[in-house]
Amino acid sequence: MNMQVLLLALLSITAATCRASEQAHQSANTASDDKLHVKYYFLNEVTGATQLTDPGSTPYEDEATGELYWLAEDGVTRLAQDPHRQRYAWIENYSPDAKRSYFFNQVTRESTWEKPADLAWRRLRVED
Repeated sequence: MNMQVLLLALLSITAATCRASEQAHQSANTASDDKLHVKYYFLNEVTGATQLTDPGSTPYEDEATGELYWLAEDGVTRLAQDPHRQRYAWIENYSPDAKRSYFFNQVTRESTWEKPADLAWRRLRVED
């Protein structure tokens, strides 16, 4: 009987740990910045679609300058380029000759001056 109680207690602790881990994972992937208590929604400027979850590494926008940036793993340091950009098919590059951005698909090797829908997401504040 003591072994059954011990096993039940162990299962209960394991289940609680798994729930806590899942909740932490979910809150890390929500569309809000808990440090600033800011909530966001996401707008695709090509398709017009909106959603509440980050479609994948959507940049932040500095309200004063309009500059786009990503956050490093520490959640504070601003980065000029997406640290996860190699995970996605489309990446944005800059052409010094044309003095403008172009877009390159790492899978199909296609290049275009027009921003593809995959990269057209904007992070926008939810106004209270």
